[in-house]
Amino acid sequence: MDNRHDNKTISRATDWKFIGTLIAVMAVMVASLLILLNLQRSVSHVEAQLDYRTPTGSVLHDAAATIRRVKSQSVYVPVYSHVYVRDGSPFRLTATLSIRNTDPARPLAVDRVAYYDSAGLLVREYVDAPITVAPHATIEYLIKEQDVSGGSGANFVVDWATENPLARPVIEAVMIGTASNQGISFVCPGVVVSEVMADDAE
Repeated sequence: MDNRHDNKTISRATDWKFIGTLIAVMAVMVASLLILLNLQRSVSHVEAQLDYRTPTGSVLHDAAATIRRVKSQSVYVPVYSHVYVRDGSPFRLTATLSIRNTDPARPLAVDRVAYYDSAGLLVREYVDAPITVAPHATIEYLIKEQDVSGGSGANFVVDWATENPLARPVIEAVMIGTASNQGISFVCPGVVVSEVMADDAE
């Protein structure tokens, strides 16, 4: 009788211990799930902030018309919508044109951003009217991976103007592509092809 009573007591204690352990494990799992969901929301929020957006008023100002154009340049920027690999198979790329005003105090007027294909034919214009890039600001234009209209010999032509003196802007294209376990990335700096200085430029 005593042994049976002791066995029942031990069995009940074991059951309660198991239930307690199970509840603790479930609590840890629920807490972990909540942490993961919160982390996913945070990552999604950050990624949403990093998503490409057409340049907006946050970096552009309506001051382009007020800039005295005493210096202007036309910059040629090589762009590759794809490169060739192995036996000549195309490897498609995403390209980003980056226009950076390096000057800490003066705005930069961008008069034209044009995209040309390998044959030198105009694909599209990106700037309808002169825009201004604020000091130390950057604007970007994206050529998506699936956009093969430019070809392997595509290019941007960027026309910009400024008041002197002004630090030279950085204008370059960044190409990146991934496929399976392969990846490629490289940068093409812009090349000045023409420059005009006003007679009264400093």
